[in-house]
Amino acid sequence: MRYEDNSDAPTFGTSTLETLAALRFTWEYYNNLCDFSGRDRMDIPPELEAVFTKTEFWLNKGKFIEALHEGPIAELVANGRASLGELHHTLQPKSVGSATLE
Repeated sequence: MRYEDNSDAPTFGTSTLETLAALRFTWEYYNNLCDFSGRDRMDIPPELEAVFTKTEFWLNKGKFIEALHEGPIAELVANGRASLGELHHTLQPKSVGSATLE
């Protein structure tokens, strides 16, 4: 997401499941780099461990990321105070192969 002052705010998916997967992938990638370079892995504080280990817990709590995209982010875009990246799923054509989906 890009704000009107051209600053960026990266988003990691448009659903809670995508965001959990992106965070976990990034964490594991970082851990692999640490292992390869002989550095200590990053410690995750106990209060954040559930983010990396309890998918169903977070999915059952609610659709947090979806709510952000449907609420505050959508409002910023609608008011012209922000724009979505060109790869955002809502800006992509809805097609499969050569057929367009409506």
